Amino acid sequence: MFPVESKSYVELSERLEALSRIEQLSVAMHSRADEHRQVALMFAYCDESGDQRIFAVCGLMGRLAEWREVGRLWRVELLAAKLDAFHAAHCEARRGAFEAMERDQRDHLQRRFYQIVAQHNLWGYCHGAFLQAFEANKELLAKYQREKPYYLMFQTLIERMALDMDAAGLPKTEQITFIFDQQVQFQPIAGRIYQNLASGRATKITYSHRLRGLAFISDDGVPELQAADVWAYESRKYLSDVIVNHRPDDRWQYKLLKDSGRMRIDGCTADSVMRLAHQLGWSLS
Repeated sequence: MFPVESKSYVELSERLEALSRIEQLSVAMHSRADEHRQVALMFAYCDESGDQRIFAVCGLMGRLAEWREVGRLWRVELLAAKLDAFHAAHCEARRGAFEAMERDQRDHLQRRFYQIVAQHNLWGYCHGAFLQAFEANKELLAKYQREKPYYLMFQTLIERMALDMDAAGLPKTEQITFIFDQQVQFQPIAGRIYQNLASGRATKITYSHRLRGLAFISDDGVPELQAADVWAYESRKYLSDVIVNHRPDDRWQYKLLKDSGRMRIDGCTADSVMRLAHQLGWSLS
């Protein structure tokens, strides 16, 4: 350790302040030997438009070096567009900083930012719940403070990422740091769920060795979470528009991401929610 008044301490502080928020978090949670481990950027998006039948928790997973480059390019595009942040829903709906922009301008921005996600080695996951699935089982789920779809989708997404690493044959020492967009109303219970999974004490949980850490941070000024927001918005919109409302699957923005071959979407229907809960090790009887 350095004395706080020493030159070494001042230099170290300046170096840390120069890092992005994601890099600062990585320094706190990873050692130098962890350079090539996976970092998962998670984002929960709740659709409040249309028929309000879909809630999705979505995430992108990739190595820290990949995320650094995504963050760098994202900041370049923000500077060029004179934006403080790029939020997919605001751009699509012409809200906030995008209010004065015509469709072709917003298309251009979408293409620039979406390509950053599509052209990097990031793996996309989306687990969506049809809200009627939770309404049908609300009473039983409420006994365990799990009536909100966020919690089941939260655990499902963590499990799928971890199990995919096992299936890929990656060394058991490779772990995932999960970074979720800040959700104050969900964080206490979600944090307890995660600790239960990571502790290795939960029944039917075989992937505790993959879980490195969990953090909830605001996406303000965090390009990596804004990138996760892009996938969250487009995958949720696909579930709502195409799967639920049977509209044509002709959205170029979604196709740009899907054509990378690294994106997957899963839905949870009314007849599967309790089965999924049992498979995840929840004691709901």
